[in-house]
Amino acid sequence: MKIGYKEIVKQRKQEEIKGIYLFYGRENFLIEHILSGIEEDFSGPFSALNIHRLSGENLIWDDFFNACETLPMMESKKLVVVEDFPLSKEAIGKKKELVEEMVKYLPRIGDHAVLIFTSKEEKAFAGKFYKVIEQLGTVCDFEKLSQNELTSFVRTLIKQEKKNIENQVLNTLVFQLDYLDRDSEKKLFDVKNNVEVLCRYLGGRTEIKGEDVEEVLISPGKRNIFDLLDALTLGNAQKALTSYEILRKQKEEWTMIFYMMLRQVRNLIKVKSIKEKGYTKQKGIVAAGISPYEYGKLYTKVDGISYQRLLFWHKKLYEWEFRWKKVSVREDLGMEMLITEICAKK
Repeated sequence: MKIGYKEIVKQRKQEEIKGIYLFYGRENFLIEHILSGIEEDFSGPFSALNIHRLSGENLIWDDFFNACETLPMMESKKLVVVEDFPLSKEAIGKKKELVEEMVKYLPRIGDHAVLIFTSKEEKAFAGKFYKVIEQLGTVCDFEKLSQNELTSFVRTLIKQEKKNIENQVLNTLVFQLDYLDRDSEKKLFDVKNNVEVLCRYLGGRTEIKGEDVEEVLISPGKRNIFDLLDALTLGNAQKALTSYEILRKQKEEWTMIFYMMLRQVRNLIKVKSIKEKGYTKQKGIVAAGISPYEYGKLYTKVDGISYQRLLFWHKKLYEWEFRWKKVSVREDLGMEMLITEICAKK
């Protein structure tokens, strides 16, 4: 069967870890964390004999077979971990003889052995090896966390550092970690490092405040794109052009800046409509499809902006996109003209 990592956590709490497992996926941090906990459950006077770690890259049949077949010492079960086993079609093909032997053996493995294969690969080739484990045991893809899961994860990290944080600031922190963006390459190792840096920044203080998050986690590039978007929203052409010039000096792609401008106006239109409909904050956040932090910032700005101006902004973006595709206009010059036109509309 195939399950999520929360089910693995539940199995461990209920002392139901048994049989064969395959752990793979994006979040190696979770794999290592859960595997460490399982190893703790098998620790004891005879741990050296009852816990076996084998290298998946250099695995040979005799070592694997002997580790699985040897009975546990003074315990009912033993743990065999095959680390970093390659799961791509090409890699499995290179281990064809070994994999075929394991596929034949796995249905006969004794109940005394808990066998866990781990892999750092994000995708697994669903061949015979994968399917036999899915049929006989448990496959777990450690995928990217959802917003709620990430929030819970970050809250736990902060508690471990013996620091406190209010929910609103926590939501801001989660957004600023850049983990949840669809194209983000950040993983939980990065999240953990950022939270630890933030907690060290506090020194002897125990309460994490919003200004701490902004000071530690907002990069100069991100700060400048926020300045540009705020200036566009307020119609401040001088500040918007200055922010754009700084971003270009920082080697930010004009296409990214253009996309952020388009995203900003779309979100402003959505939030303005939601506010006029009288939605509750939570319902509004869901309807807008953006983070609570971003929703809160836009919510305070939309009253001073007319639909006429927002639609003009939206129209100008598409007009300039068409010009770049059909007419030879230098991107930098075009972006400066676009920013000036948007800010000129009151």
